[in-house]
Amino acid sequence: MIEVSRRLDEAGHRVPLMIGGQDDRVLTLAARHADIVTIGAHPGKVDPLAERIDFVCQAAGDRFAKLELCLVVTGVHLAEAGMPDLAVQRLFYPGLSDEEY
Repeated sequence: MIEVSRRLDEAGHRVPLMIGGQDDRVLTLAARHADIVTIGAHPGKVDPLAERIDFVCQAAGDRFAKLELCLVVTGVHLAEAGMPDLAVQRLFYPGLSDEEY
């Protein structure tokens, strides 16, 4: 079981809670408890951010309208000859082909 605790700042105001990730378990937790949901996309899907946003929308239910979404977009450095340098992406998803990135 996961417990979510809320904090107050020095003036007694509630500090917004941000939770982020890519997988279903973390995004479900974020959708149900966070104020800000940071969404990272899984490469290899046709429209990975849209799929993850839809997932959060379904998990949040009536809370979705109150959520702030933060999307993680990874830039890709271009190596020589204008080819993408996928070294960083390969650290996180070593099994994907160039086309899936």
